[in-house]
Amino acid sequence: MRRTPRVALLLFAACLVGPAGCGGGGDDGTGTMGPVGPVVVDLDAPPPDRLSAYHLFTWAPTTGFAFNARVVPYDLNTALFSDYALKQRAIYLPDGATASFQPDEALDLPVGSVVIKTFYFPADFRVPDENLTLIETRLLVRHADDWHPLPYIWDAAQDDAVLAPAGEVRAISFIDSAGTTQHANYLVPQRNECQNCHAEQDSPTSPVELVLLGVKARHINRAYDYGAEVGSRNQLERLGELGMLSGAPAPATIPAAYDFRPIEASGPGAVAPAELDAAARSYLDINCAHCHN
Repeated sequence: MRRTPRVALLLFAACLVGPAGCGGGGDDGTGTMGPVGPVVVDLDAPPPDRLSAYHLFTWAPTTGFAFNARVVPYDLNTALFSDYALKQRAIYLPDGATASFQPDEALDLPVGSVVIKTFYFPADFRVPDENLTLIETRLLVRHADDWHPLPYIWDAAQDDAVLAPAGEVRAISFIDSAGTTQHANYLVPQRNECQNCHAEQDSPTSPVELVLLGVKARHINRAYDYGAEVGSRNQLERLGELGMLSGAPAPATIPAAYDFRPIEASGPGAVAPAELDAAARSYLDINCAHCHN
């Protein structure tokens, strides 16, 4: 089965004006996660059983995602391939906190930050922004000692996602971009399995640390459509405008991974011969380098 193009959903709205402008999670009585208040990340309490308790974003089948204050959606130049799943990514930083720019490694996000990644499938990949089914939302929460991974699995009614440290194997079906119906068993990893990709150890005797993979300047140095109020802006530049990123030079001076959008739209033939090496290296960087480094 050939790779299905990953298409960004431009219908997602970024609510960046304050809690009243968007709200957070919770059942609003319509079968969706509805607004109830500002983001809640309590590092001293056990992880909430339900994703909606964080108030990170809202979800409705007709309008997609809307993000709370200081929850900023983002996308990658070259994405990690994940069993054909499409993804919606976002970063949350606490009020007054700022991430620090790192030229080669992931941005240094402060304690209390959350990296959010929701995996979903459309019923038909030929219309990837319709009839979506959310499968899981993975959180990485920054504590003082390390990043703590938390997998949340969406219920059948798509009302909310439930904490599932043991993971799950879920049967899914969809029509691929060639019009063929596909059936698969989608694996939601156990919480401990997050270390398979996110663990880093400087030496055999040093402690194992969890690290971020996609939130590196070269991967997010690209434009994102933030909706009608903001428009299309460079993601690093936008984080700086919001006071959420410090120390970043002008995006034009920062190396960028290869932009795979032409490949997703038109196939590998969209890569010019002179760009083939850069495209291949970027793909290996995001898909393989976190283990083979």
